[in-house]
Amino acid sequence: MRMTHNLAEMVRHCLSRPPSRVGDRMRPERELAGEFGMSRRKVREAIDDLVAAQVLVREHGSGVYVRKIPAPAETGMPAGEPIAFERLFVREPSRARLQIPASKRSLAFEVWWKTAFDNDLAKLFKKGLKDQAESLGHQLLIHELPSGSEPGNVAAEILAQMSQRHCDGYIIHAPFAYALDRIKELIAAPVIYVSAGRQPLRHQPMVRLDGTESVEHAMELLKEQGFRRIGMLAMKPPYSVVPEASHQQTYASAMKTLGLTFRRYERVPMEEAPVAAALKRLLVKRPSCDALYITDDYLLRMALPMLEKMGFHIGKNLGAIVLSNRGSELPAGTDWSRMEFDPYNNGKLAITCLIRSVESAGEELLSFSHHPAWRPGQTHLRVEVS
Repeated sequence: MRMTHNLAEMVRHCLSRPPSRVGDRMRPERELAGEFGMSRRKVREAIDDLVAAQVLVREHGSGVYVRKIPAPAETGMPAGEPIAFERLFVREPSRARLQIPASKRSLAFEVWWKTAFDNDLAKLFKKGLKDQAESLGHQLLIHELPSGSEPGNVAAEILAQMSQRHCDGYIIHAPFAYALDRIKELIAAPVIYVSAGRQPLRHQPMVRLDGTESVEHAMELLKEQGFRRIGMLAMKPPYSVVPEASHQQTYASAMKTLGLTFRRYERVPMEEAPVAAALKRLLVKRPSCDALYITDDYLLRMALPMLEKMGFHIGKNLGAIVLSNRGSELPAGTDWSRMEFDPYNNGKLAITCLIRSVESAGEELLSFSHHPAWRPGQTHLRVEVS
């Protein structure tokens, strides 16, 4: 093999197969030269090539370590018997992660993402991820997974792909967090989890866009305007790792805190028939709601023509506050009262946190929850409620 393939190709071939890990250390140049009958100059040139390709990283005074494990397609080696791992690398179980010092070195990140549908929150968050990675000179690959698949059904596939194509760090959308309990055991690179709901901080670090507090705030603002029968219209995705009862309990708790005995809660999929039926239960069934908290701007756009057909006009004979995303467009012609997330900047912050985690070898981990900001408009004001 050493007659037809150089050392760099042999290293790539070895790394593309288990049990390679980010952070493994190569044997000294002198030993490799003797092992493969090469001059130390040739060994140094091969290692230099791999350092330049960002597969290896040289830490002066310490050694040469695996920085990125190439996918099999990157090796250029024909199928055949792999080089024994022990001939090239020294296994160091205590070195769980490779500490990458702050530099302009390009890092490679992967995002494993699944959304109920490609709404504004998902689009803006992913745009923030991409823009921040690109502005800092890093590579970002986003894996879009089918919305109809359950988390448990894709966990094995995710882990299998990660084991073949390790990179410097991962961002994982929360629906998969509960199916990937073994990720810390199997993946050496740091991981940041992203949640757009009330998922507990079971896996850390986690960036959580949490609208829980906004429910109580919205109810309080509507109560201040004289509304007493406040209903909640929430979007139900085709999958959920949080039981529906948890969302309903948040609403009920907010109403109880405010001393309001009225309860009318609907959580519906993004389909016209269920949305129309929910609106009838909220607004036609007696006693009917005099105000709504709508938890998704897409849901608002679907519900608005139905409301108008039923004779309800938000901001006139029906109060409302909507949960929206900064950068998304709400229906024109109305000054919407809204609780507003900023998913774009949260995407940028997630990349920044992941970079810090890589540079500190996992020592600087930060979980945080982002709450939406209150943007007052006219639709929460009591004007002509009948």
